[in-house]
Amino acid sequence: MDLGDIREKIDSIDGQIASLFRERMEAVARVARYKRENGLPVLDRSREADVLRRVSGMAGEELAPYARALYAALFDVSRSYQHSLLDPHSPLAGRVREALVSAPDGLTARARVACPDAPSRQACRRMFESPDILDFDTPDAALDAVESAACRYGVLPVEGGSPAKAYDAIAERRLFIACAAPARDDGSPRFLCVGRDLEICPGADRISLTLACRSDALSGVLCRFAALGLELIGLDGRPAPEGAVFRFHIDVRGSVRDAETLRLLCELDGGGRFAFLGNYREI
Repeated sequence: MDLGDIREKIDSIDGQIASLFRERMEAVARVARYKRENGLPVLDRSREADVLRRVSGMAGEELAPYARALYAALFDVSRSYQHSLLDPHSPLAGRVREALVSAPDGLTARARVACPDAPSRQACRRMFESPDILDFDTPDAALDAVESAACRYGVLPVEGGSPAKAYDAIAERRLFIACAAPARDDGSPRFLCVGRDLEICPGADRISLTLACRSDALSGVLCRFAALGLELIGLDGRPAPEGAVFRFHIDVRGSVRDAETLRLLCELDGGGRFAFLGNYREI
C-alpha cells in the first residue's frame, strides 16, 4: 500500500468521524435541553471521568494518552456547545455589539485621566493629545477613581512583565482596557489605559481576558483559539482561591468583529469564571 492509498483510507475514516461527531453533538443538544428542564449544571466531572476511563481502555495502552487528550478537547467543545444552547443571548455579545456600533475613532483627546506615577503620566501623554491628568498614590487608587467615574480613564503600569496583578484589578472592578503602550527598550514597562466603558477603536487587534479553570482544561481552550487562527501572544497563570483551579491571564491577536471569535468568547463567558478585559490596540 503506497502513501496515496493510506491517505485515501484516512480520508474515509475522517468522513466517518465527521458523521459521528455530528451525531454526537445532536445528542449533546438533547442533553442540554434535559439539563435546562431539570436545573442541572453543564459540567459533570464524574461522567467525564467515566468516559475517559472507558475510552482509554478501548484505545489500548499505547494510545490511551492520546485518547484522553482527544476526549478532553471533545468535552470542552461539548460544554461550550451546551452553554451556547442554554444561554443563546449572551450579555457579552450584546455589550460588544453596542460598543462596535458606537466605536470611537480613537481615545477622547481631552479626557480626565488618573495616573499613579511619573512613568504613567509620560505614557498617558503618548496616548492622549492633551489629557487632564490627576495624580494618585497607587495604581489601585487610580483604578478606584475610574470605577467611581471621577476619571474617565486610568493609566497603569504592567510591572515585572506579568499582567496578573493589573488584569486581576481590572477584572475585579469590571473595567475594560481601551489601549496599551508597549514596553520600551529603555526598560520602561508596558502600560494599560483602562476605562469604565467598553471601547473598541478601529484597528483593535488584541484581546485580553482572564479565565479560571483546571490546568488540564486550558489546552482545550487554547486549541479552540488556535483553530480560529488567533495567535497566542501572552499567557500567565497562578493558583486561584477556588482550590484546584488556576487563574490564567491570556492575550491573543484577534478581533471581536469576527463572528466566530465573539461566539467563542461568549461560550467561555457562559461557563463562568471568565472576564473579558477588552479588544484594543497598542500605540
